Amino acid sequence: MKDRLFDKHKLLVEGVDEKLFISNFLDAHIEWGNDERDWLVNLKDFGGVTKMLKANVFNTELKTPGLKALGVIVDADDSPEGRWQRIQTLCQGFFPDLPSSIPTKGLIVTNGGGLRLGVWIMPDNKSPGMLETLLYSMVADTSETFWTFARETVEKAGDMKDSFRECHREKAHLHTWLALKDPPGERFHHAVAHSAEAAPFVEWFIKLYNAGHLRRDKK
Repeated sequence: MKDRLFDKHKLLVEGVDEKLFISNFLDAHIEWGNDERDWLVNLKDFGGVTKMLKANVFNTELKTPGLKALGVIVDADDSPEGRWQRIQTLCQGFFPDLPSSIPTKGLIVTNGGGLRLGVWIMPDNKSPGMLETLLYSMVADTSETFWTFARETVEKAGDMKDSFRECHREKAHLHTWLALKDPPGERFHHAVAHSAEAAPFVEWFIKLYNAGHLRRDKK
């Protein structure tokens, strides 16, 4: 049987949107593979953070036969500290010496059995927010005219009937920006793939899964 990295590497994410974005976004940086079972990692989504952070999930995943590295990507939402404390609790039996706070460049640790654990709390391991918050910073980093116009357009629409909810303001900015570009509605992973704001996340992923040899830029 073919010795596949897919069988040794797992990455847990909240939902299918995160799974699609991460696989396509990282394909711009490393050789990813076309068929899912040829991917560098087995990307597993849970249909929401509540299901993902249930007590038995991490215990089950960390016991996967042949597993070499388990990655976890989760939104901070209102409390990056709270997310980190929950993950610490869930991993305590396998990784008893986790730091009191997650490093700003993401966590990567190895236990006595040689199993690696990586954690990234969106957007940047220290701020409240989510995947869209990281995308927002990537787009803002471009400092281009369409981005300014998109934000102004959204602000003008904010008080209209049936307009977006306040918690979705950043998402409205992002989708308006994509709608204005050529071609309209381009996917986020194409539009922001090489933003400098994304570099720490990309480096965390490459280090966790020892994927330096698969870099497209061959640093």
